[in-house]
Amino acid sequence: MNMNINQRQLIDCISAAIHGNKINASSNKNINWTKIIEQAYKHNVQALLYFSLDKIGEFNEKLFEDIKKNTIITALQQMKHVQQLEKVFRKFKDNNVALAGLKGIAVRGLYERPEFRTMSDCDLLVQKYNLERGKQLLLKLGYIYSGCEKNHLSFKHEKFLPIDLHWTLEDKRGKGSADFDKEVWKNVIEIPIGKEKGLSLSWEDTLVHLLMHMAGHTVNNGFGIRQLCDVALVIEKNFHSINWTSFYKKIKSIEIEKFTIAVFITCKELFKIEVPYEITKHGEFTSKYLDMFINYMYSCGAQGRFDLVNVYSNQLAYNPGNNGASENNESKRSIIKRIVKILFPGIQEIKNKFPYTKKIIVLIPLAWCLYIGGYIIKFKSFIISIPISKRRYKLFKYLEL
Repeated sequence: MNMNINQRQLIDCISAAIHGNKINASSNKNINWTKIIEQAYKHNVQALLYFSLDKIGEFNEKLFEDIKKNTIITALQQMKHVQQLEKVFRKFKDNNVALAGLKGIAVRGLYERPEFRTMSDCDLLVQKYNLERGKQLLLKLGYIYSGCEKNHLSFKHEKFLPIDLHWTLEDKRGKGSADFDKEVWKNVIEIPIGKEKGLSLSWEDTLVHLLMHMAGHTVNNGFGIRQLCDVALVIEKNFHSINWTSFYKKIKSIEIEKFTIAVFITCKELFKIEVPYEITKHGEFTSKYLDMFINYMYSCGAQGRFDLVNVYSNQLAYNPGNNGASENNESKRSIIKRIVKILFPGIQEIKNKFPYTKKIIVLIPLAWCLYIGGYIIKFKSFIISIPISKRRYKLFKYLEL
C-alpha cells in the first residue's frame, strides 16, 4: 500500500484503539504528530487516536495534552447526547411507535469506549406510516423541524445534537428497495441506548446499511476512517452470526457488491481483520485500485463536503450509467459532459436552488447568472478539480458506482 509514514502511524493507532489496545509511539522521531493529529480531526477519530496512545514523546507533550483535553470534552458531550436519546427512545416506546437506531448510535456499543465513537447527529428510522407521529413526538421533546430531504426529516435542538428521522434506507445515489425497507423491521434487535433498551437493525442489515450509506457518500463528498472502523467492527464482532449468503444477495440487489468487496479488503489490509471469503470470492480488488481507494478516503475524511476541490471533483467524476464504456476516452467525454451539465443545469434544478423563480419565471436568467457566478468566484478550486475528477471517474467506474 502506498501510504506515507504519518498515514501508516495514524492507521496503526486507530487499529489499536478499535481492538482495545494501546501503543507507545514515542520512539520514531521522523513521525510528524502535528500532521497525524490534523488528519485525525479531519476524519473525526481524534478520540480514538488519544485512546490508543500511552504517550507521543516528551517533545510532543503539549500536543498530547491538547488532544487529551479535546477528547474529555467530546466524551462528555457524547454522553450527554446519549442521555437525551434515552428520552427519545422512551418517548417513542411509550407511544407505541417503533424506532430503530442507525449508524453511530447502533454501532457505538461495539467500541471499547463507546463515548469515543463520536456522533455529529443521530440517524433514526421509523416506518413510513409512523413518520408524522414520529415528527410530533420529537416536537414535543423540544426539537425544531428544519427541513425534509429525499429520505429523512431533519430536526435541530437548542441543547442537543440534531436528529435525522428516516422513513427509508435509500442512499444518496437513489439506490435501495422498498422490499429491504420492509424486511429490516422483521429482523430488528435490541441494543442498549444508555440505560434504556432500543431497537436497531440486525447486524447483517446494519452492515448492509453502512455500506449503502458509504457508497452514497463515496460519489458525493467521500467518506473517512471512522466509517471504515464501523464496518470493521461489525464484521469482526459478528463474523459467525451474520448469514453471508443472505448478506451477499442484499448487496447485489442494491448494486454495491464490487464496492463492498473493496471496503472489506481495505478493512483487512488496514485493520488486520478476517473478512468472509463468501463475499471476496465474487471479485478482485487490484493493488492499483486499493491504493486509489485508500488515497481517496484520506483526501476526503469526515468533512469532505467542506473542501471545494473535493466536492467539484466528485461532481465531475460521478456519472451513473457509463460503467460499460472504454476507460480513457469515455472518462474525458464524461467529464466534459459533467462540466456542461454543471454550468448549464436544467430549469427545474435552477427552480429548486432559487425557489423565487417558481413564482416569477422571468427571473430564471438572473438566477442562472447567480448560479454561474458561484462557480466563477470559486474558479481556482474548479480548475484544480478537473484532473482529480478523471482519476476519480476511473475509481467510481471500477467500483461500479
